[in-house]
Amino acid sequence: MRTIIEESSNIEHTTVIIKCRETTDGIRKLAEYIEKYTQRVVVYKNNERFSILKTTVYYLETVDGKTFCYTENSVFEIRQSLDNAQKMFVENGFVRIRRNCAVNIHKIKCVKAYDNHRVMLELDNDEKIIASRRYIPELKEKLAEMG
Repeated sequence: MRTIIEESSNIEHTTVIIKCRETTDGIRKLAEYIEKYTQRVVVYKNNERFSILKTTVYYLETVDGKTFCYTENSVFEIRQSLDNAQKMFVENGFVRIRRNCAVNIHKIKCVKAYDNHRVMLELDNDEKIIASRRYIPELKEKLAEMG
């Protein structure tokens, strides 16, 4: 397989074309991954509306009845319940780690044992969050799927 990237200032929208002899499961998975990578979500900060890539979100958390999404350097409100937000992000590798928190498994740098049968997750941005023991089996399953 060859990969060719062509840059041009005349191109308005990025387009990915996959040319193949036949469409295999691997080709389908590649196309699905590309689609997931470009999906966006509407979020809010200081009553301003933004559209961010789902892949930039590290984790979702509900605090005082509001759901927030955390990126590398920012926090945005996502005006949905955590359950609904997690459903929107599940294809992007999100898994529940506490009653009020779901994490992007692709942003986990390190998993360490923690007090009381919980685990500490260190994220790519060096932030640390705790997963409660109730959600550890699902977290382990998702991490195992990643390989």
